[in-house]
Amino acid sequence: VEEASQIVRLLKEGAESVAAAMIWTENQEQIIQSHLSILSQVDSAIGVIVPEGQDSGAFERTLEARGTRECFFSVSLPSSQAFFKTRLLRVDRDEFFFAIPEVLYKVQRRAALRLPVPDGHVLKVEHASPVDPFQRVTHRAFDLSAVGISLLISGEETPFYEPASVLQQLSF
Repeated sequence: VEEASQIVRLLKEGAESVAAAMIWTENQEQIIQSHLSILSQVDSAIGVIVPEGQDSGAFERTLEARGTRECFFSVSLPSSQAFFKTRLLRVDRDEFFFAIPEVLYKVQRRAALRLPVPDGHVLKVEHASPVDPFQRVTHRAFDLSAVGISLLISGEETPFYEPASVLQQLSF
C-alpha cells in the first residue's frame, strides 16, 4: 500500500483497536512487543505504548549506536497483518512515536478477499448473544468477506468469541 490515505486509515484502525505491534531493530538486537496507542495526522506520527519494565531510552540508544533511527514493524490489524519500515521520531516515558510509513505491506489473513467498511460509514451487525441466545447484541464491523466478518468486541467479550465462531440470527 503506497497511498497515504489508505496507510493512515489502516493505522488509525490499528490505534483505535489498540492493535498488537512487534517492533525490532535491524538484526533484531532489540525487539519490543507492544500495542499501537494513537495515530496523529498533525504530527504524522504513530504512538506505541512503552511496555511495562521496558527502558524506553534503551531502544533509542540502540538505534543511535547503529547510526540510524529506522526500525521494523509487524502490526496485527483487525482486518489484516501489516508490515512496514519507519523511523523513530521521539521517546516519551510512556510512548514511542514513529513516523507514519510511506509504504505498508498488508497480508490478508482470510481465505477470501476482505471488503473494508469505507471511511465515514458504519456497519453494525446484530446477532444472538453467545452467552444468552434470547438476547441480541450489536457490534461494529471492520470488514466483510465471502467467508466471514471482522467485528470490534470489548475485552470482556473476548472469551465468548473464538476465531471462526458462527454467529446466530445475524442481521445488518
